[in-house]
Amino acid sequence: MLWGVLSAGVFYATTLVEAHRAAQTITAINIEIADSTTSRRLVSTTRVQQWIERSGIEVKGKNIDSVDIAAIKRTIEQNGFIEKADIYATYSGELNISVTQRTPVVRLMVNGYDSYLTSEGIIFRTPPQSAIYVPVITGDYRPLTPPDYEGCIESHIATERGTFERRIAEIEEELSELKRERDGYTAMRRPPKRDIGEGFFAYHSRKREWRKIWNLNKKKIRRYSIGMERDVDLRRSKVEQRLAAVESEQKKFEKRYADFRNLITFVERLSDDDYWGAEVVQIVAHNTPDLELDIELIPRSGDFRILFGDLNNAEEKFDKLTHFFDKGLSRTGWGKYKIINIRYNKQVVCTE
Repeated sequence: MLWGVLSAGVFYATTLVEAHRAAQTITAINIEIADSTTSRRLVSTTRVQQWIERSGIEVKGKNIDSVDIAAIKRTIEQNGFIEKADIYATYSGELNISVTQRTPVVRLMVNGYDSYLTSEGIIFRTPPQSAIYVPVITGDYRPLTPPDYEGCIESHIATERGTFERRIAEIEEELSELKRERDGYTAMRRPPKRDIGEGFFAYHSRKREWRKIWNLNKKKIRRYSIGMERDVDLRRSKVEQRLAAVESEQKKFEKRYADFRNLITFVERLSDDDYWGAEVVQIVAHNTPDLELDIELIPRSGDFRILFGDLNNAEEKFDKLTHFFDKGLSRTGWGKYKIINIRYNKQVVCTE
């Protein structure tokens, strides 16, 4: 009896809630940027509101159940600098939207790029009026992705690798076809081989026919087949050159990818260091003529550039630079030199 009363009560309450929800409309939209601070802002509540309005999705005044919350979520999250958007409607008709931004570790301002990169390898264009204090990479260095690319770096790398593999496989198939063609011309000067399952007498009958044709047309067959082999060899040489070019391009791509990873690791190491994270205000990245990565650092203190060189032995270079700052510049003064070069092993070369 008691359970029956309780069940009826629950059913009645549920019916009231459903009836209320069916009649309730959205009366307000509350937008929160969950992790926004004065030093970390990629998007404002106003901008999120504008995205919703421009999407054409009707919200205010619409019945709660008729509002396409999934579409609103897609509209917000399609922006590369948004990690997620949590959306729900309250009993009183308020639509609450909580937006979580991505966390960049570096800003790329090189060769037409102006993008942020996160530690998860997500790259996205720098949004207007953003305020994120992270290390900045400038210079003529060219990242792996197109300037307007947004998304996961690893996905782009996988796509590019797949493209290289397909191109190489296609060229290798061309070479296989040319080999089969050449083997066919070579076979014209040789007795036929016995086919699998071919009878003894049938094979020898076919072999005698070949011998007869060969003896009558030996010179013509030899001249024709050798000439065609040379033609195939010329075509094969060109295809092999194409293959070498693609493999060289693939090798350069992998080198650039390794350099990119090392550069980001370097930036993260720099940011994690209390002193150098505050002291270095800009990282200038270049590619040398032989495609090696070359780094310059612009410090906050002093009017000089630090020629860091490649990223090999980075810890030793920072130790050397720290010692020079403490023991050298403290004596000569911070304005004496224009260039401090720490590229070389166990040396600090200064230019006034």
